[in-house]
Amino acid sequence: MRIILVKMSETQLTEVHILDWYHSWIYENVINTDWFVYSIVYLICGANLLSPIIFYLVMIRKKNIRNE
Repeated sequence: MRIILVKMSETQLTEVHILDWYHSWIYENVINTDWFVYSIVYLICGANLLSPIIFYLVMIRKKNIRNE
């Protein structure tokens, strides 16, 4: 058995780690699944729809506190 040592730069090591990420168990079985992607999309859309309502309620509350 022969072991070959190769000197690599930091960017090459980073590229190797990124490639390993796409083959990891958590990426393949959790992050890259339909249910996970759709849940992130629904959370972002829900936050975008609810944020004006929450902002409006907070501003009304501040206005009522100042008027008291």
